[in-house]
Amino acid sequence: EVHMGTAHEAPNYLQKKVAGIQVHYLPVAYRQSMGLASRGRAFRGYVEAVLRWATTQSELPDRVYATSTPLTVGYLAYRLKQRYDIPYHFEVRDLWPDVPLQMLPALKLLAPIFRFWERHIYRHAEGVVALSSPMAETVQRRAPKVPVTLIPNMADPELFHPRVADAAWRKRWGIPVGHRVIAYTGSLGQANAPTTVLNFMELTHKAKLPIHWVLLGEGSYWEEVQEKAPENTSFFSLSSKADVAFLLGGADFALISFLENIPVLGSNSPNKLFDALASGCVILTNREGWYSQEVERAQAGKMVNKSTLILLLTEYLKNYQLLESTQEKSVEMGARFALQEWIPRWKKFINA
Repeated sequence: EVHMGTAHEAPNYLQKKVAGIQVHYLPVAYRQSMGLASRGRAFRGYVEAVLRWATTQSELPDRVYATSTPLTVGYLAYRLKQRYDIPYHFEVRDLWPDVPLQMLPALKLLAPIFRFWERHIYRHAEGVVALSSPMAETVQRRAPKVPVTLIPNMADPELFHPRVADAAWRKRWGIPVGHRVIAYTGSLGQANAPTTVLNFMELTHKAKLPIHWVLLGEGSYWEEVQEKAPENTSFFSLSSKADVAFLLGGADFALISFLENIPVLGSNSPNKLFDALASGCVILTNREGWYSQEVERAQAGKMVNKSTLILLLTEYLKNYQLLESTQEKSVEMGARFALQEWIPRWKKFINA
């Protein structure tokens, strides 16, 4: 039996079964728009809430699978191991503390503490799952004796797949007739280079390209970008994974955007990339990174900047065969990251 611990903003604890998993909702408020201090309190509050919850349980888990970020999730797994002798595997979804240290120079005074706990969490784990090759290499350097495996983010082709962009689909997203669609999905926070997203939208508007942007998500910069966005855009609040699949299935392109001047962000493994690949979108990335290299190698999209975006889009708009073949390459790349391809490897690793 699988139990999952998570948080919600309701004032009380809640437990319910979701897709066969017992989900425990702990009353810890967290929003992507929170400031640094509020986030810190939320992270600490979650650790304390789980430890309190553990004291009320007559039967504790046989093992823990802790998935970061933040690093406090790994600290929680370590505390459970020390207190109850529960072994844990640690999944690294982003390299913490590298991300906050590179994005927030004021935190560098705390770097020695963060680094100590990072290595400590790795070294006490039964194994570490890294979501990209740069992450795996970094973890292995910092904890050479710990088993590390690469299991990338995965696509779910049953939910995410190409679909016909018919009249009903266009009406749902407010898309003018005859316009191609660039989708942006998920979080729009500081790390997602909101200024770049806005600049790209403005460039397509000024060039008078038959391009419409649909943004489906949330985040600390969402309202600011929406207020400044040109007319060729539609914004929708994130409601469900099914909505994301519905949008991406009919979109022509998907933008994957992260800050260009933060080196560690080139190592991440964003969910939205794999969703867009399975959906058959041409992938547009704005920075160097392992996934940009993989996308270009697979001919599933291109890395763009403010000097090349319009040239590339114009080429696709003029050449439907090129657009269609690139979308097919995207689906092919997505198939290499399908759940069925990687879950057996993940199971083998955590059961070793």
